[in-house]
Amino acid sequence: MERIRLAALLQNDPMMQTPILCDIGANVWKVKETIAPTRSGGVGRPGGPRQVWESVTASAMLAAGADMLIMRHPGAAAKVKELIAELV
Repeated sequence: MERIRLAALLQNDPMMQTPILCDIGANVWKVKETIAPTRSGGVGRPGGPRQVWESVTASAMLAAGADMLIMRHPGAAAKVKELIAELV
């Protein structure tokens, strides 16, 4: 993402100047660790590991230069909104 952003700015390439969209929810919810059962045998609390993975991944994508995020878990979206508010 950083190389795309630099190419857009330095080379004035209009094809590289489009907003960067990251579909966080669809990719995070496929990760093995988010769907694996917990030590107690159950799937854990609703949204537990998924919410954490989604919010951490979204914050990393924002730091790398993403313009828009698609998220699934409302709790993770709320955490990312808090992070954005703190950074602004």
